[in-house]
Amino acid sequence: SIQFSLIVVRFSHDCLSVKRVGKNRMSEVVQSLKQGKLVVVICAPNTISGSSGHYIVLTGVDAQGYITIADPGSRSRTGKVYSVDTIQSYGRNLEDGAFWIIGK
Repeated sequence: SIQFSLIVVRFSHDCLSVKRVGKNRMSEVVQSLKQGKLVVVICAPNTISGSSGHYIVLTGVDAQGYITIADPGSRSRTGKVYSVDTIQSYGRNLEDGAFWIIGK
């Protein structure tokens, strides 16, 4: 998509890579978080926010394997932890992948 291409160009300018993966590759998402990368999730309608379009940023994995998020639409959800299965259920079913792994 054009929007994704623009984001990739911007991150590339900042020497960051962007890789899109699907919901079936959650182990790669978790491993990327453990490596210090961030992951943007394009959320399915009516999941975490109840709206038709939303995204969240996965910021890390705690010692119990739960994922910490930053939610630009909710200060109260930012910093909370969610199970891998719950995060997986939030991702849209996009052909190119709803999980954008961002890092060096």
